[in-house]
Amino acid sequence: MSMFLNLPVELRELILADVLYSPFTPPETQPDLEAGVQYHDMDYMAWVWQGPKTYYVPQRRESSSLNCLSLFLACHQISAETRALLARCRRPDYRLDVSVQDERDILLTWLCVPCLTPNIATLYVDRIARSYRGDGGQLGVHWAFYAALERFLRYGPMGHQQGSSEGKCRGFADRGMRVETLVLDFQSADSELEFPPSDTVSYAFWLRWHSGITLRRLDDPAVSFSRFKTRPEWFCEHLQGWIGTLLAMNYHTARYGQLLYDHIGTIKMLVNGQLYKEFDLAALLHA
Repeated sequence: MSMFLNLPVELRELILADVLYSPFTPPETQPDLEAGVQYHDMDYMAWVWQGPKTYYVPQRRESSSLNCLSLFLACHQISAETRALLARCRRPDYRLDVSVQDERDILLTWLCVPCLTPNIATLYVDRIARSYRGDGGQLGVHWAFYAALERFLRYGPMGHQQGSSEGKCRGFADRGMRVETLVLDFQSADSELEFPPSDTVSYAFWLRWHSGITLRRLDDPAVSFSRFKTRPEWFCEHLQGWIGTLLAMNYHTARYGQLLYDHIGTIKMLVNGQLYKEFDLAALLHA
């Protein structure tokens, strides 16, 4: 500790900033849903009670979801320098890893939370189209995603609230989170499977398959999806169409779209790091 404090203050600031703003490494292997936990301590608008599920990877005891916590506990001087550094960056970036399983359930791992604050510059959500297992079924991942976003926009990166019963949030105050830019980067991190052949399986066919309206046989080897991984652009296209419907604020979607307008400035949707679709919510309100 004394060796660190003897370093020039400029060098100490660089080291502290690296600790604060460097994300954890995403999981190298496909996470197991059994390793995650569900939070039923709030009333969700999302349709998740009997449909798609949203799981969170609990933080390991030897680490914390808050990057600043260990620095606050180190010593008085490091704590003071950390607080001064955070004061100069009033809107930090958060980073979240999302693993989609069976094109229905999602597992979330917080990779970088520098500190708790209601004002976020950019929320990065990475690797949304991580992998796929299964053959057919109803595609409901959009509601699992909305449940995760709904919880964050109301309460931030909080874990289960002790003393709260299922669906109730006694003492669980709405933090009023504000996100300047939400970045959704759709990637595939599954190296074991190949993408389906583009001349056989298109996005339209994939969507019809999961809507239960395709007439192709389940045992047709050309469409046995368990042999392939889902193309990230398919997830992106599906979610961007659904988000656009929410933002249209019609009779059925207004209550869901209002949450996005109230808390987010811009939504950027990327495929493998390249911009695919952008929603400027302020411009849409004034259109």
